[in-house]
Amino acid sequence: MHSEAPMLIRARIAVWALVSCLFAVAADPSAAQAPQKPNPEDSDSKKTNPDPKTPDAKPGGKSDSDQKQKEPAKPNYVGNVFKLTTDFRGFLAWDRKDDGTADTTKYRAPANTTITVKGSRPDPKDPYKYTFQVQIKCKSTEGFFDLCLPSEPSAPGKESVGENKYYTVIYRETESKDPPDPGELSPVNSIRKTLVHGTLIVPFKFRFTDHSLAGSATVGYYVGQKNYLWGYSFTPIISVGYSPIPVSNPQDSTKTDNKSGISFAAGAVWELDDKFQAGIVFGTDYIGSSPAQTWKYNGKGWMSFSVGYNFAK
Repeated sequence: MHSEAPMLIRARIAVWALVSCLFAVAADPSAAQAPQKPNPEDSDSKKTNPDPKTPDAKPGGKSDSDQKQKEPAKPNYVGNVFKLTTDFRGFLAWDRKDDGTADTTKYRAPANTTITVKGSRPDPKDPYKYTFQVQIKCKSTEGFFDLCLPSEPSAPGKESVGENKYYTVIYRETESKDPPDPGELSPVNSIRKTLVHGTLIVPFKFRFTDHSLAGSATVGYYVGQKNYLWGYSFTPIISVGYSPIPVSNPQDSTKTDNKSGISFAAGAVWELDDKFQAGIVFGTDYIGSSPAQTWKYNGKGWMSFSVGYNFAK
């Protein structure tokens, strides 16, 4: 009996240890699993396969989307009018010949011919080169407003363009470092014109009546025709706007009343590469012809000018 007691105690201790281990495994199943070796393919895939949502990085840390955002926007030439300053030969007929083949003849247009751009396609290899689809607007113009004059019909064999007909022509921009080909439309042989409009702000006025300088501002709307030539632009404009005008009170001369006036103006704005602007505007203000509205500048002329200040917004 005495010899069996120690053996019974040892058996109970072994059973208790086994039950403890079983409880430990049930509480944390991961403890019973053997540790796994890291998969080299997983680590390599993380290194070589970046997040598909992240754009591919370019040298210098710039992505394709960043580079596209920084590229300057291409000008929209559709609707612009070009006036030739010299005789020009380089128009290709839009329509095919009667036999269905392309007409490769380069047609000529005389100086002062105006053309309207109906379509524009940039050259994929030259950022300063475009293919225009144009319509011959007028072959003979006169004056600043390009009044169209009757033109004589072309003699047979002279291969001259026809009015209201469509052609294609190559255009090269001013910024190009390569000299334009004689058969390319460019600022060398043409003036680009486009209709512009917007808000006109006149910050001050120089009165011709008494040579006084007034700080009364005018905010108006203008329309004009912008003319491009070798990086410069010249824009004659006309405008109508609103002006708050202080007028002496007819009952009390020590007080002033603010009246609503209307301003008419005309002038011109010069620009250089969109970095520098100068403008001059001549105008007059009206508040009406009522005897009670006595204002010495009513209907009188004024001038405003600026250098560096953006008249046209």
